Order: sequence, then C-alpha cells, then structure tokens
Amino acid sequence: MDAVLMEGGRGGAAEGAAPVVRLAGPADVPGICALIGRGNRRRAEPGEIRRCVLRAPCVVGCSGGEVVGFIYGEPFAPDVLEWRNMVVAPELRRSGLGTRIVEKGEMEARRHGYRALVGSNSWLHAGGSPGRSAGARAFWHRMGWREVLRTGAGDTVVIVKDLDQRRDAGDRRTSGRPRAT
Repeated sequence: MDAVLMEGGRGGAAEGAAPVVRLAGPADVPGICALIGRGNRRRAEPGEIRRCVLRAPCVVGCSGGEVVGFIYGEPFAPDVLEWRNMVVAPELRRSGLGTRIVEKGEMEARRHGYRALVGSNSWLHAGGSPGRSAGARAFWHRMGWREVLRTGAGDTVVIVKDLDQRRDAGDRRTSGRPRAT
C-alpha cells in the first residue's frame, strides 16, 4: 500500500453528490494512473495496475466520470490479498471516501474468497514523510488493521486484517480458492 494513504488531508467532501464506489475495471486504469501522479507523487505503472485490476478485486471511487480514489492489489497467497496502493484525491481526504473504498474492498475480497488482507505503509516512498505515514497508519488502525512488523525507527510497517473475524460463523468458508474477477 501507499505511503500517503489518507494522511491528514484538509478538505471535506466536494460540492455535489458523493462519489460512487464500485469495483474497478481495465477502463479505470488511466484514471488511477492520473490520480497517482496528482495525489501520490509517484510514477504510475499502468501495466502493473491493469494486471492487478484483472487478477483481484480492486475498487475505485468516481465523481463526474473521474477517478477520485482507489485501492488495488493482487493475490499474496491463495486466500490472502495484498493491497498495493491506495490514494484518495487530496480535496476529498477526510470526507469518508477512503473508508467507503476500504469497506467495499474488504467486502469484495471476502466475496472472492480471500480470508485476510496484507499491506504496508512506508514514508520512504518519494513524497513520503513520517507525519504523512502517521496519519495513514491511524486510518488503518481505525479500520481494524493491525501492525505485524516495523522496520528501523518505523520507516515501514506491515499491516494485516483478518477478514474471517467479521464473518458470521455460518458464513465461513473452510476450503476453496478465491475466484478470479
């Protein structure tokens, strides 16, 4: 995941209707790339993003035909999904969009048979800072994720979420592999 997820943005919700949160498809890749450049300050890798969108449940938030938030990842293990990157447009941070994207992503991951999620947060990425990462880490903690590894002085952390913990006992899958999207 990204170093600048949901860090201390100043803006609230944009004027107008709330963004639509839905599964991402290949047609969303250019919009995801544009938002990475604008909100993440890193170079986007369209081929990698397209591969992720085709292999695993990924989510976008869209407003007025524009991607204003996303999360994408890829299988880490047959029943574990690794979220690789998340960005919410700077003007929509702290509007609840990031929470909606993560909740939809977790729901879709469960629906596709994943039992856990893994991600990382590092201020060592271009444009990162300890303060930005602290805000992102607080967001993930509020979302029920827990830290399992910290490098150095907390430069990078690995975080996880057990998706089975929120499932009703009668709904647990005991076998099977995630379905491709």
